[in-house]
Amino acid sequence: MVRVNIENVTFELQARTDLATNGNGTQINATIFSAFAARDHTGSSIQVELTESKSSMIIYGNGVDQTFKFYHDTSFFVLSDNLTLSRENKTIVASFLKSGSVNSSTSLFKYPIGKSHSDFAHPSFVPFYVDEFPEEDQQEAKTTCGGNTASQACIFDYLATRDSALASESGATDSLAGELKVVIANRVPEITGDQSVHARIGQASHLYFNASDDKGYRFLVLSSPSSGFTFNNITGHVQWIPDGTEITSISITAVDESSLQASPIDVWIVLCSGCSGNGECDFNQTIATSNPTFSFARCICKIGWSGMNCSEDTDSCIGNPCISGSNCTDLTPGEEANLGRGHNCSSCPAGYIEKGNKCEDIDECKLNTCDHKCSDTEGSFICSCHPGYKLAGDKTSCEACDIPYYGENCTSICQCGHGSDTCDPVHGCLCNTGWTGDDCDEDEDECSLIPSVCQADQICSNLAGSFQCSCTDGFIMINGSCADVDECKDESQHNCSNLVSTCQNNIGGFSCTCNSGYQQISPYACTDVDECSTGFHQCSQICENVEGTYNCDCEFGYSLEEDRQTCTQDVDECSSPNICEQFCENTDGSYRCQCQDGFLLYENTKCKGNSDIVIEITICFYIKNMEIELKEG
Repeated sequence: MVRVNIENVTFELQARTDLATNGNGTQINATIFSAFAARDHTGSSIQVELTESKSSMIIYGNGVDQTFKFYHDTSFFVLSDNLTLSRENKTIVASFLKSGSVNSSTSLFKYPIGKSHSDFAHPSFVPFYVDEFPEEDQQEAKTTCGGNTASQACIFDYLATRDSALASESGATDSLAGELKVVIANRVPEITGDQSVHARIGQASHLYFNASDDKGYRFLVLSSPSSGFTFNNITGHVQWIPDGTEITSISITAVDESSLQASPIDVWIVLCSGCSGNGECDFNQTIATSNPTFSFARCICKIGWSGMNCSEDTDSCIGNPCISGSNCTDLTPGEEANLGRGHNCSSCPAGYIEKGNKCEDIDECKLNTCDHKCSDTEGSFICSCHPGYKLAGDKTSCEACDIPYYGENCTSICQCGHGSDTCDPVHGCLCNTGWTGDDCDEDEDECSLIPSVCQADQICSNLAGSFQCSCTDGFIMINGSCADVDECKDESQHNCSNLVSTCQNNIGGFSCTCNSGYQQISPYACTDVDECSTGFHQCSQICENVEGTYNCDCEFGYSLEEDRQTCTQDVDECSSPNICEQFCENTDGSYRCQCQDGFLLYENTKCKGNSDIVIEITICFYIKNMEIELKEG
């Protein structure tokens, strides 16, 4: 146990040991650290212990199990008050100030359920020291561990376990730890010096570097120009005289006797090409290259020169700086420097005026040269007229168009059709209402152009230059509106037969309503109903269909009653006495009187001798309520 108290700061570290095992798992008389626990004065705590299999660790931070995160999160990091946990290659490093023992009351460890401090304490274990072993055992261990170069860790583990493999592994680990201590203790060299250089071709540039180390150092040039470069390893002085525009780099570092290198200084190089003597380098404006630490200073060329290195004579006539018709002459760089311009232009042609060695176009339109419209052009002008006029012979004044000419510069001719009687000098043919087209020869379809020109219940008919609204069948136009026609008032306007139907007026038309005994076959036609075949009659025996109705009749021995539908059995009137004067003949539903030869029947029932000059014969027939009277005289 280690406990530190400094002013108000307290830190306590506790360790747990366990019996060690050899390669085959047998416990031996040696101990290993199996757990550590620590806590400071704020209450923050950490516990690290080996699992029972000794193959991994169990980690608690402030009482929270962080084991799974530690092994499965490669970027494991826990930050809380006064406690930070992190992972470095699954390794935990600890330093101990003073050893001691932990009892049940002072233990900081978190124990598994069912276990306590006593389960991990080994009070019977007595530690030993190397010098307690016999001399011959010590010599055997020393020989096994390599003789005079044997490490104490190997000797100790061999005496404790008699396991040479385990002892050798402990010795190797101890040697590696010693080497790591040496490496850790060695300080990396440091180097300082110039970080950049502004170099010019043919001129010497100087750089200076210093280094420091706890065990001595030497400079190392990692990269440098292929020519004109010298370096003094003692003073750290560099001299470089560039002889061309080669893209290069300068990188210097310091190395100690253990071959540890300081972070190198990669010098930022800005090279001036010299600008061919026709300009100056601007080191604040650079041109990047494929090497991120090397760039060229931009050349600011003198007048008359151009290009990256100011080696090209600038042609000031490129781009035609002179006005059309004027010749351009490029000046030499010397002339440009003296005159302050790069070219000369010849005298200005007609329509131009010279201003400041430049030919400027004269704007004739500002002088009111044209009657109507003026367009200025390079070195000249163009006059034009408003529609309805043409340019006169002087090309500046305008005169009106002569009929039939019209339009722009009077170039169009009126060829007006039926829909126009006027040729306007500006617009040409002026169309009358209902006509369109350039020549007014196209009729306007008002019905299509103005759908509402007629009322919704009317028919629009396009006419030449006009239109007409009319009514649909069954309507008549009255004061611009369509009214229904009563076709039934005028027999010429309907086709209903008065014999079989009655005319019925409808909105926009009519229909024929069939009379009794007829049925509708169309809105305007009726046909006779055969009451006898359809069964729609009242005859008790025989039905006879006639046009528009039917008649009833009876079987032999029956007669119709007054309702002309019912049949009753025939009565023999001849059986009644004195019904006829001479002879009686019974008939269906009646009877007939007859006389013997030499007599004539009169008054239907009486007989008279035939000696009279005038003979009147009356024969009465009673058939279906129809009486036929024949008279002879």
